[in-house]
Order: sequence, then C-alpha cells, then structure tokens
Amino acid sequence: NTMQGGWSNIAGAGNMRQSQETRSPFDLARISQEGYRSGGFRSINEEIRPDLRGNPDLAGVGIFFQQSTKASFAYVQSIIHGSSADRCGLIQHGDQLVAVAEAGEWPRNVEGQNLHMIRDKILGKQGSFVRLQMRRPSTNEVYEVELMRGSPEFIEIMHVSSDLKEKQISSNARIQELESQVAMLRMHSDRLQAHAQTVQVEEDPRIGPLEEELSARMEDLRRFEEMLLASKEKTREAILARDKFAEQLKDVKSDFDLLKEKLSLSKEEESRLVHENESLKGQISLLKHEMQVLNAELQSKTKNSEENEALVKQIEVLRSELQSIKERDAKLGQRLTSGHRAIAQAMKEQQAAAAAALEILPSFDLIHSSMLSNLRANSNLQQHSEHSTKMADNEPTRQKLYSTSSSAASSENKLQYFA
Repeated sequence: NTMQGGWSNIAGAGNMRQSQETRSPFDLARISQEGYRSGGFRSINEEIRPDLRGNPDLAGVGIFFQQSTKASFAYVQSIIHGSSADRCGLIQHGDQLVAVAEAGEWPRNVEGQNLHMIRDKILGKQGSFVRLQMRRPSTNEVYEVELMRGSPEFIEIMHVSSDLKEKQISSNARIQELESQVAMLRMHSDRLQAHAQTVQVEEDPRIGPLEEELSARMEDLRRFEEMLLASKEKTREAILARDKFAEQLKDVKSDFDLLKEKLSLSKEEESRLVHENESLKGQISLLKHEMQVLNAELQSKTKNSEENEALVKQIEVLRSELQSIKERDAKLGQRLTSGHRAIAQAMKEQQAAAAAALEILPSFDLIHSSMLSNLRANSNLQQHSEHSTKMADNEPTRQKLYSTSSSAASSENKLQYFA
C-alpha cells in the first residue's frame, strides 16, 4: 500500500523465540502464528512486484514496516494480529528496526537500507528463526527478540503436536510408573504367598495379618492394573487424534497450494490482458490515423458528390464499429472485474474457513465438513474462471481492436501484494 510521505512493506507473520537454549521446538511453536508469503511494496513513484512462484516457501514475522523519506530507519507501522510479533508482546507501534540476523549469527545493522533490502533479510524458510534488534524512541531502549517464521497452518499443527506429544510423554511416564508399581506388588505378593505356604497356620499367629496384607496388596495390584489399562487407552486415543489432525493438516496445505496456483494463473491472465490492451491501443491509433487520412481524402474530393457520400458512409460505419468495439470492451472489462471479485471472494472464504477450522479443532468432523465445502467452492470458482476465459478467447479478432486501459488499471490496482 502507498503510505503518505514514505514507503511501506509487509514482512509477514511467524513466531518468536526469546531463548533458543531454554525452550524446545514445541515450546517455540506454541507461541507461533501466521507467516504471510512474500509480497511487495509500493513507493510513491513505482511499484515492485516480486514473483511469488519463485519463492513459495518464504514467510515472515508479521510486522508492517514504514520508512519515512526524511529518515534513515524503518519503524513499525502496525503488527498483524496473532502473528509472532503480536504474541511476543514486546514490539510496539513506532519502534525502530536497528539490526536483523539469522538465529546464531551476529546482527547486521539495517539503518539506511530501503524496505526492499530489509524485507529480503527478514523473509526466510518457514519454521526458521530471525532475530530483530529494535529501539524504542520514547526511552531510547534497545531490545532484541527472536521470532519464528511460519504459516498459520504450520504453527497451529506444531502447537497441537506439541500438546499431544507432551500428553503422550506424560502418559508413557505414568504407564512406566504404574508398571513398576505393579511389578513390585507382584514380587511382594509372591513373597507373601511363599512365606504363607511354609508356615503352619496352627503354630504361627502372624498368618492372619499376613493374609490380610496379601489381600490388600492384591487389591492394590488390581487397581493399578486398571489404571495402567486406562492410561494405555488414553495414549492410544491421543496417537489416533494426532494422526487424524496431521491428515487434516495435509488437506489444508493442499487447499492452500491450490489457491496459490489459482492466484498465479490470475496474475498471468492479468499480464496477458495488459499486453492485449497495449496491442489494442496501437490498433486504435492506427484506426485514428486512417480516419484522418479518410477525412483528408474527403476534403480533397468535395467535387465528386457520390464519392463524398461513399466516404461519409464509410466513416459512419467505422465510427459505428468503433462504438461497438468500445461497448464490447466495456463488457469485457466488467467480466474481468467480476472474475477478480470472484477470486477475491474465494480467497476470503478460504481464509474464513481456515480461521473457523482453527477455532473448532476439538470437533474434527466439523472441520472435515468445512474443508469439503471450501473445496467445492474453489472448484466452482475454477469452472467460472475457465468459462470466462473461454468466452473471451472466442471473441472475433475484429472485436479485440479496442480495450479500455482504465479497466485494466482498475483491476490491477485491486490486487494486493503482501510479503
């Protein structure tokens, strides 16, 4: 987006890690969130459009930076809700970016660099970490945070997998403890039974208490065995839930890749339309030149009334054809706008479906149903896009002699590019 008096850039969304030595990868993933794919930024006089297909796995940390034309530093304009920068809790609006470094590397000062260079340093592979050194202008305090890059699906599955693994580890430890206690109880019970067999009931008064103790130990053994079976059942359910969630994550990633492919095709179609628009502009200029030539010939042949009438009729026909071309071009622009709106609506529905899926994770059946609905919606959208493209390709060559550059420019400005 163009920002008054400066540039803007989206660095993405991911997660943060303050201490790599004291936290496991699952702990780090628990405080992670979305990483948007590499996008672009627009200055006052130009617009930079990166090729998303060249770097499909890049993700950022969720900070919207802005850079003043009079200052040499980039500062935080806004923070994406739920991102790693947001979950960090340290970064605030207006904080200045001092240095950027990969995990384990020495920070590199970025003051004086433009947003394009800063974005390239922040973006990275999903799941990797980046350290940002920030300065708070109000107190001149310099602090450092370590954030994880990653998409929302990746971070959420890491979070759930971490919980499931912790529960599994806890269950395994409990099972081992119960098995140890059961083994000890069995050994003690065997010793009591062996001792009872070697002692005469009439001669040793300790037999009664020993039998009572043996009965109590056997009851404890039975209870511990029941607890052991229950723990094993819970562990099995946790493993099944983890596998089911991993399968659903795979489906979500597949939907996301399909959506990226559709977006790429939409951009290719837009480039093709822009090229056709330039070609139509040249043809229109040629028609205007021919009309000027015809007007000159008309003026030079005023003595021949029949020729004048024929030329006037030809001019009217050309004007009528030009008007028809304009009307058809306007309809084509409307169809193009409708296609872009349908694509944008599909993207919103996909994002809404993903957000809903994250909110109702305990209900896997409902998630599965929502994903199927989204797949059907995407399929209908693809059919609609293919139908629109086929209709545009079947237009006669004569009907493509004009195109409104304002419609193409309007459609182009509606696309948002994020980093």
